[in-house]
Amino acid sequence: MKYKLSVLLFLSTIISTCFSRFQADTSDTFEMMMGFMSIIIGFSVTALSIVATSNFSKTLYKIEDKTDNSKTLLHNLVDVFKTSTGFFIVNIISIFVYSIFSNDWLIKTNGFIPDLFELPLNKVSVANILQALIWSLLVISIFEFYHLFKLFCNYVIQNSK
Repeated sequence: MKYKLSVLLFLSTIISTCFSRFQADTSDTFEMMMGFMSIIIGFSVTALSIVATSNFSKTLYKIEDKTDNSKTLLHNLVDVFKTSTGFFIVNIISIFVYSIFSNDWLIKTNGFIPDLFELPLNKVSVANILQALIWSLLVISIFEFYHLFKLFCNYVIQNSK
């Protein structure tokens, strides 16, 4: 699954970079994204804490994974949390990097970092690539969060039995 997400991220970043016609002012949007991603990370940490303190975790630890004999179901659950939280953190870091390098003297002027290459619809620059990466990570993070939330809801239901 990690491989598929990496390929999806790479392809969506390339496509989004090549076809983004305008470089909009995204400072407010990215600030809002950072708030949203922080809330999602808080949910993930809280949910993982609930999983860790639950008696049902002991049951999951005793059940071997059918596809990988070296792991238990608890290992798989924790891996999902780690992967999702990793995407959330990478998204926040990419927004930080963009905000650090998006001031006037570096990206907005083409004198210091020139366009990398030109396509019929767009000039591709470092700023375009960073923006495309951030948007791609956001879309993937939303899907990861939905998957994580659904998994946690199932966990809560199983824990209640």
